[in-house]
Amino acid sequence: MLRILSLADGLPSNEVFDLAEDAGGDMWLASNAGLVRYDGNSFELWRPPGMPRGAVETILVDAQGRPWLGLVDGGLVALESDRRSFSHWHREDPPGWPTN
Repeated sequence: MLRILSLADGLPSNEVFDLAEDAGGDMWLASNAGLVRYDGNSFELWRPPGMPRGAVETILVDAQGRPWLGLVDGGLVALESDRRSFSHWHREDPPGWPTN
């Protein structure tokens, strides 16, 4: 079944650049507003500290259900399993060292 969702349904931004589904059926959206999770009923928004609007370009959910965000500036952000913190890497960082 196809369902169209909009700002009226609680979607934080009508600009969605990518999406992925986790093993539990939640949809993760890379949006102009940041990272958005949709559980079939409501939306939840995360924005990593210091991340400007429109910075998220792509999203992938790994086998542990952790969303990874590709940023337009070449950065990579992962929402940790506690869903309270982020790890951030940038192409100019030393290999393997998160910036936070």
